Amino acid sequence: MIGNSGSKLRALIELTRFEHGLMVVLAIVIGALSSGELPLNINLALASLSGLLVEIGIFTLNDYLNVAEDSVNKPWRPIVRGDVSKGEALMLSSIALCSAPLISLPLLFDGLTYAFAILITALVLGLAYDVKLKKLPLIGHCSVAFSTALPFMYGSYLARGPTPLTLSFFILAFLASLSREIIKGVQDIEGDRRAGIKSLAVLYGPSLTLKYAFAIMVIAIVMSPLPLLFIRNRIAYMLMITPSDYLLARASLIALRSPKGRDLERSRRLSLIGMGLGMVAFLIASL
Repeated sequence: MIGNSGSKLRALIELTRFEHGLMVVLAIVIGALSSGELPLNINLALASLSGLLVEIGIFTLNDYLNVAEDSVNKPWRPIVRGDVSKGEALMLSSIALCSAPLISLPLLFDGLTYAFAILITALVLGLAYDVKLKKLPLIGHCSVAFSTALPFMYGSYLARGPTPLTLSFFILAFLASLSREIIKGVQDIEGDRRAGIKSLAVLYGPSLTLKYAFAIMVIAIVMSPLPLLFIRNRIAYMLMITPSDYLLARASLIALRSPKGRDLERSRRLSLIGMGLGMVAFLIASL
């Protein structure tokens, strides 16, 4: 019984991509710090929890709706392999997405209107992506990248609002995420084609699509020193952003040189580590 419970918990963590949720929480904290103040109060806790719940709900709903594609692209996903039922996934997603705005309501009552509006925007955009936007060329990729960068703005509005440093984080996160999503479209090309999803990879083929993704990542890397204009601890930032840039560049090159399943998965994992290091660099820059 304990073993079964442990397996179910691991499957649910995998289903919700909980590591992405932790990055959302970190981005919210970084956003608040970048505005010049970290509000160590109940509002920060509510914002972090609501942001985490939106991430859990949207990712879980995406897997619920993507069973046909995942049976081709990712047969190891929890629903496809039978570790989590579709009913369980739908229930978890519904609870998370209904709870998030309720938990964040005190932000609205406390005058943090923009923060509450950003949470609702992220929720609606995520739902729109799961249901419709992912089938549209480029718009689907951009919506995911925008949602990935949005927590920095969410966090900033818990304090004094966005600063040039906040905006630099938003831009860099958007570009890196956009490149990563385009590469992910190449990885998912077979299932997407069958499902009628018009990703760039489906429309233009893997080779040209990966060149676009690489060019966008190069732009992100070239722009990565941008926060240096607004911070004091420049050396510490560069010591952390440099390995992040290296991993992101390497991930893009791996995909560009060998657009095959195993190498694309390796590229995906490297880029996630690179983005994680980038988040740490952003945190250092905000202190």
